[in-house]
Amino acid sequence: MFGYIAAAQVPVQAQIAIIDIDKLITENASPNADGETQRRVSLELSNAIKARARELSSYGLIVLDGKAVISAPEESYANVER
Repeated sequence: MFGYIAAAQVPVQAQIAIIDIDKLITENASPNADGETQRRVSLELSNAIKARARELSSYGLIVLDGKAVISAPEESYANVER
């Protein structure tokens, strides 16, 4: 019982990072581009997301997709540069 009380009263920095893949897809969409450009952009974005997830997990963070998150502070969301 004491562990629960302590856990409920002592703030702990969450060891997670969130990558909002849906947001990244929307931000990087190029609907007017030709098929080859769309494939290239998709591949670059996929590689960037995987690289960022590997980097964050190498720091000991658990990396989640934004779809799995109900609520989180804004600073939990990781930036991904393509």
